[in-house]
Parts: sequence; C-alpha cells; structure tokens
Amino acid sequence: MDISKTIELAVPILWIQTIEPDSFLAEHGFGGPDSGRLMYLGRNHIVLYSGATYGPARIELTSMQHAPEPSLGRWETVEEGTIDVTGALTLVPHPVGTETSVADIVGTTAVDGVTPGLWHVRAHASGRAVDRADVSVLVQFWPADRAVPLTTLKVGDDFLPHSLTTTVTQPPPKSNPFDLPRDRSLLIRTEFSDDDAWSATVDAASVPWNLDGDVEICADLDTIDNVAFAEHTVHELRAVLGNPPPYFFFVADRETIMNPDHPILAVDHSNDESGTPAVKTVRVAPEHLAEVENNLSLGNMDFADFADSADADGVYRGF
Repeated sequence: MDISKTIELAVPILWIQTIEPDSFLAEHGFGGPDSGRLMYLGRNHIVLYSGATYGPARIELTSMQHAPEPSLGRWETVEEGTIDVTGALTLVPHPVGTETSVADIVGTTAVDGVTPGLWHVRAHASGRAVDRADVSVLVQFWPADRAVPLTTLKVGDDFLPHSLTTTVTQPPPKSNPFDLPRDRSLLIRTEFSDDDAWSATVDAASVPWNLDGDVEICADLDTIDNVAFAEHTVHELRAVLGNPPPYFFFVADRETIMNPDHPILAVDHSNDESGTPAVKTVRVAPEHLAEVENNLSLGNMDFADFADSADADGVYRGF
C-alpha cells in the first residue's frame, strides 16, 4: 500500500480509522501517554495533527513487512507507537461542519494493505508552523509483535496540538510575482507537470462559442503561465488578487492538467451582500469557457447560473 495525495484541509487534523455505518470520527484528546505533538493513538485509530493552518497538506501512507530504518533528516517531528487495527482503515480529513456522518466527508481515502492486527506506526511531519504553507506528513505501517507506547524520535518544530481550534486560520499569502490585471479575465496555471496538457487546455479554451448559429465569440483571456503560481490554492490566489475586481477567474490546476478532458476551475471572486467572500467554484469544459467568460464579463448571467447547471461530476458542459 502506497498512498500519496495532497488534501485541502479546512482544519489541520486527519483521522485514520475504521468506518462503520452511520459512524463518526473517533475521539481524540490532548495530553496523556497516547497523545504526542504529532499524533494521538487510540485503541484502533490514529489522529494526525498536520499543522497550524488550513490549506494543502501532502500526505503519504505506506505499509511494509519489516521495520524501516528511521529517516529523520528531512522531517522536523517524528513519533511512533502501535495500534490494534480491527477493520479496514480510511484516511479522513477534518469535516467542514455540515456532515452528519463520516460518509458525508469529502476526500476520504481507503488505506489498503493494513489488515486487522497489531501494527507499528511511525509518523513524520514538516512544515507545521503557523507561517508555513508546505505541510508534509508521512505515515509508515509495519506488523508489530507487541504493543509499545507512543515515543518521540525527533522534535524540530514548535507546533503544539492543544493550540488548535476548529476556527480556520490562514497562512500568509504567497507573494504576487507581478501585478495581475484587474480588468481582464484570467486563466492562471498552477500545475506545471505537463506543458503539452497546458497547451491543449489553452487551445481548447480558445475554441469560439457559436452564438445563434452565425456569430462566434471567443473567450477574452489573459493566460498567466508563471511558475511562481505553482501549487497555489484558490484561497492563495484570492489573496494575491485582493478585493474584486476581477469578480471571477479561471485556474488550470492539477485536475485540469491531469484529466484528459482538461476541465478548468472557475472561481467566483465576488463578495456576498455582507461583504463576505463567496468562494464558489465550478469546473468548466474548456470548449464551453467562452460561453461562461462572455456571459460573466457582460453581466448577462450570474456565477450560480453555471454552477447550478453543472453535470453530476461538477463540470459545466452547456445548458
């Protein structure tokens, strides 16, 4: 079992636990022999404290047959112990507050390869400080022949779990590499693993929209292809742009680049009536981007008109 993924966390806590029908998250607590600076070991579950701020965290899980040599060099904090696994495990991010069971939580991942029995767990973390936005967590599993208490192998950060609340906190925004135009529709590239896929995305987004059979309209886009925006989240891009205008923008993120259909992420950058950021998103098939961009630019339609008309997979492909 090898899992490697980036999870957007509303609250920087993750669970690895067995999910039963209508169950919710297992308990966790601060203090006591089962609670460290990085993880809490329950009877058959783990709680990971990934840091001080919300946002993306790189999570890796791996299982092996024998104990690996400790790898402490790149990690700031490392802890280990044992858990008694009683069923299939699932990696679960902290809920956003509207869920009624674990089944409602978005972003869960099955942890295959860790079967019922006693397992040794070693957790590693870096980037957990309040001024960091490069969180990485590695959790290793291997069979154990006896239970051992939670042990700290290394402490290299000053993050303490009891400082956490369920209030979302935000890391400082990454600096704006240049002054982005405010009177243009922006397509911002944040994934740089495949230049050909990026070119294909831009080409598809440039396809004219046929209006009433005779008139063709193209998306009026400024494409922002600058590696300084690599892996920027929606929240970080909004922070870079500041207050609207622009009232919307488009993102070519990892899903856009890796998906062969290249669905582009459209982001509502407006504020609601109370002045609170709307932060609505919908994916748009690139061949329909001209339709979306033109109607939003002219104020003919609202962002919700397109978001509410998306297909079941969350992609807008026309009315």
